[in-house]
Amino acid sequence: MKKYIAGLLACLPLPVAAEGYWTYGAWQVYAETVSAGNYLHLNCTAYTGGDGDPLVRISITSSEVGPPTNFPTVYIQENASRGYATAMREGQNVAFVIDDYWDYYTQAHSYYDSDGILQAYAGVGHPDSLYAMRAMRKGSNMSVYIDGMPYIHLDLRGFTAAYVKAMDECGHSSTGVL
Repeated sequence: MKKYIAGLLACLPLPVAAEGYWTYGAWQVYAETVSAGNYLHLNCTAYTGGDGDPLVRISITSSEVGPPTNFPTVYIQENASRGYATAMREGQNVAFVIDDYWDYYTQAHSYYDSDGILQAYAGVGHPDSLYAMRAMRKGSNMSVYIDGMPYIHLDLRGFTAAYVKAMDECGHSSTGVL
């Protein structure tokens, strides 16, 4: 009986508990344990940009329903220095254009964080995010436009490996994008 129970326990998946940082080409992946009240979950983010520039990211947690049922949103995110405005303004039209071929449209949103810093973001959500990430996998660069004006150009080299790593770290499948 003990061997039977031990065998059943061996078949159960282990909880996701690793933390780390990885780099793939122009993309980075960060996994961190986050407290959500009375339980912990892993937050996994793949991103490019930053260091003062806006960043493009996808994030998912180990407690979310993930691929192939639900795909993470592709976000562009910007924060301003205290007292300054962001380039993205509430309600502006934002276009994600991959290799001047695939384009995805959304609107910008902004808010002040708990430290009084203005934040702005725009996201292409599910189900369009699946098609955007497939284009990112095939593409070599992404340009983001605000109201038709160029905003930032990003290298997609390493996106696929970063996406797979983020999904894997949080216990999700990369099915659908690959």
